[in-house]
Amino acid sequence: MTTFGKNMLWSVDRAQRAVVRRGFEVVLGCARRSPSDALDLFDFDDHAMVAVSYRDASSVLTAAQQHDGGAWLEFFVADPESIADSLVREGFIRVTDGQTSHPYVQVPGGGPVFRIAHSG
Repeated sequence: MTTFGKNMLWSVDRAQRAVVRRGFEVVLGCARRSPSDALDLFDFDDHAMVAVSYRDASSVLTAAQQHDGGAWLEFFVADPESIADSLVREGFIRVTDGQTSHPYVQVPGGGPVFRIAHSG
């Protein structure tokens, strides 16, 4: 049987570095490691890790390209609406996909879309 790994990597516009860091550190409570100026590693409590590569805007997907053709990911949290609202306050973008059962947010600067789902 195959299982899905707990490590992810994506690239975003380096101008969004502060927003990404606030979202993952402040709102989601991840620890950050920065092995280089162009890379942050965010560690989750379940030993998952998200690597964010910061690049020139011309070399990353646009927000529309990511929304329409990129992978959509999922976070499990205790209070989805509260976490989504906090991420939006930190600079993430609220996304509407036609469903109302879960909030969705997108990392600015060409980052992925996240479904924020209840962990219980």
